[in-house]
Amino acid sequence: MIISPEHQAWITSTRGEDVRLRLFCFPYAGGGVAHYRRWFEQLPTSIDVCPIHLPGREQRIGEAAFTSMGELVTTLVEVLLPYLHEPFAFFGHSMGGLIAYALTRRLEAESLPLPRHLCISALKAPHLLSNREPIHDLPEAEFLRSVYRLGGTPLAVLQNQELLDLILPTLRADFTLYETYTPFNDLPLPCPIAVYGGAQDTLVSLVDLEGWRQHTSAEFLVRHLSGDHFYIHSAQIQLLRFLEHDLRAVLA
Repeated sequence: MIISPEHQAWITSTRGEDVRLRLFCFPYAGGGVAHYRRWFEQLPTSIDVCPIHLPGREQRIGEAAFTSMGELVTTLVEVLLPYLHEPFAFFGHSMGGLIAYALTRRLEAESLPLPRHLCISALKAPHLLSNREPIHDLPEAEFLRSVYRLGGTPLAVLQNQELLDLILPTLRADFTLYETYTPFNDLPLPCPIAVYGGAQDTLVSLVDLEGWRQHTSAEFLVRHLSGDHFYIHSAQIQLLRFLEHDLRAVLA
């Protein structure tokens, strides 16, 4: 497999020859993929955890983040093309789930291989996304208050002007990408969908998660875990147990 130098910054892949499935993982708005690196120790070696490094965060902090979902998935198709001939799955949390879904739709539109499993975390079904008021174009103070209420960004970070100057452009870009995306195809996908969510999540209800059922003609399941919108951190062990079980079922 030959990966072009300009695409190497996008993907971390470390597993050996016993890999049976690559799990591409996408971050939530304003977040990076550091927490996905801990998954290497928890999931079996047959599953290659491949975090996707988006511009505007971590080692790519100096690059401009995408504000258009269409432009992002166009680039991601190019980046992932060398991997698509082998079994793979997608996992995305919140905005990352929307990226995973939009990317799957683009692969479908281009008649490219689809993920063996589409794993969506803490995200409303696509047809329910427009129910929330957008915040990406609010004045800075109002935008930051809204981001803090959503959780995931510590108050200490939002009160540190030096850090804020560093992350604010990416935060606003991420919310622009998320809030301006419009699904272009409501027909059910032919790949299985597994949806995960926190039972105490006040942003995405259990009904919102169940709404994903109409977006697949294949197998569908919902997993409820203890925690709020960012249960992905507090209930990580429980999530990975579910994820391993669900991915093993696909491989079987």
